[in-house]
Amino acid sequence: MSDTLGRNTQMVADTKDTVTIIREAQQASTIRMTQFESEIKELTKDHNMVKLISDDHEKRISSIEEGHRRRKWFIGILATACGFGSTVAGWMLTHWGAIQEVIHNGADAQ
Repeated sequence: MSDTLGRNTQMVADTKDTVTIIREAQQASTIRMTQFESEIKELTKDHNMVKLISDDHEKRISSIEEGHRRRKWFIGILATACGFGSTVAGWMLTHWGAIQEVIHNGADAQ
């Protein structure tokens, strides 16, 4: 009987030790879980900040690209106008004698 009582006492003591170990593990796990949740919240906040900055940069890049397209279009129009003007000036230089003749004859006709 005392042998059985001793084994029961030992089992109760082991059970108490096991319960204490489990509670300590749960407490440590709860602390780690709280830290993990805090890290996740911080990472989510950082991710949102990066997303906002990325969106802002995309808008700026889009604006710069639009300005580049406008300048390129304007330079093309300007180059076309300069080409046309130089063509007219070249034609006038090559036909200057004929132009003067038409102007001179036109003045005599009046």
